[in-house]
Amino acid sequence: MIFTSQGAKVGLPKDEMLYGALVGCTRQIDNVWKPNLKNTYDAPPEQAFQFHVLGALGEMAVAKHYDLFWSGALGDYKAHDVGGAQVRTTAKPDGCLIVHARDADSDPFIFVVQDKWNFWLRGWILGKDAKQLRFWRTQGVRTPAFFVPQDALLPIEELQLPWRG
Repeated sequence: MIFTSQGAKVGLPKDEMLYGALVGCTRQIDNVWKPNLKNTYDAPPEQAFQFHVLGALGEMAVAKHYDLFWSGALGDYKAHDVGGAQVRTTAKPDGCLIVHARDADSDPFIFVVQDKWNFWLRGWILGKDAKQLRFWRTQGVRTPAFFVPQDALLPIEELQLPWRG
C-alpha cells in the first residue's frame, strides 16, 4: 500500500472491480425485488445501482488494504462492512464522510474516494465523534446528516482492523 498525505492508495484491478460491481448490482437487485422497499436516505432511484456499486468497491478496497476477507454481506443489512467498520465511498475528491443520526456511535467510519481504479482511504472517525453539531447539514442535501470534512478525519494508518472498540 502507498501512504501519502491523501491517505492510503489501493488499486483494484479489473477482475476485482468486476466482482465488486457484481456485489453492488446484486444488492440493488435484491432491493428491487423486496415489496414496498424505499431507497435508503432518499437516494434517487436512477442512481441506486451506481451507489451500491461504488459502495461495494470502496468496501473491497478497505478489505484489501487491511488484508481481510470481504464477503459483501449480501442480504445482511445489519452487518459491518469490513472488519467491524463501516465504509462510506464517493467519487467526489472533495467529498465529505456522511454519518447518519441512526448510525452506531461505537463504529469506526472509513472514508474512501474513488479515482478510476484507485481508491484512496482518506481517514476515519468514530460515529460518536462524527455526530457533532458543527458537521450537521440540512440545507442543500437529500437527507439531513453529519457531513465530516476530510481534514477532520483521523489518519487511516491509526485505525487497526478488525475493530475491537
